[in-house]
Amino acid sequence: GSKENNIICEAGVMKPDGWHIHMLFKDPSAPPEERYKSVGATAARLLDEKPLPPMSRTELREFIKTMQLEGYTQDDINKRMRTQFQLLGFVSPDGLRWRRLPRPILEPPGRLDMRNMAFYDEDLGRYVGYIRGHVGRRRTLRKTTSAQFAEGWEEPRQVLMADSQDPPDLDMYDFGYCRRPGGHYHLMFFGAFHRAQDTIDVELAVSLDGDVWTRPERR
Repeated sequence: GSKENNIICEAGVMKPDGWHIHMLFKDPSAPPEERYKSVGATAARLLDEKPLPPMSRTELREFIKTMQLEGYTQDDINKRMRTQFQLLGFVSPDGLRWRRLPRPILEPPGRLDMRNMAFYDEDLGRYVGYIRGHVGRRRTLRKTTSAQFAEGWEEPRQVLMADSQDPPDLDMYDFGYCRRPGGHYHLMFFGAFHRAQDTIDVELAVSLDGDVWTRPERR
């Protein structure tokens, strides 16, 4: 309960009222009250496409057990219930006092349970988001853009993933983006997870436009 600290949020990525600061950025195009922005991920459980109230794991198990007692099979429940990942938006005048936007800024297909990033690209005059993706069971990176932060984001598209030059056990984990200081190159640092060895290396990908990425050394 103490305020004598620099804690500004509770890090609970999957909690409806919690969020992670995945990437905080200063928005040169925004009014002063929204100068700083951030995104975070959460997930809503839907039953027949209608949101369920937030539940703990124990409460969810009891809810499913009740449905089973009512005669629903597990296949029935799987068809009726699904998880919708949501990208949340947050704004702040000073980076300390934050306000969550009332609606998710994006509800993409697939999962968002790793580092998700957004920033304002002055060259494009648009907001850019790099979010988690999947191809099969391999983690990938997807890109989306929007003219507005709170809405209008495009359908995310795959821009970086393991390919035929990679070992078959390689998975791409958390991504970190920045521009090359003093230049226009886009840089992406990511965790290359080697499943067989259970080790993670940090590798570099580079791009001229933020869409087409190459990995010049793969080490």
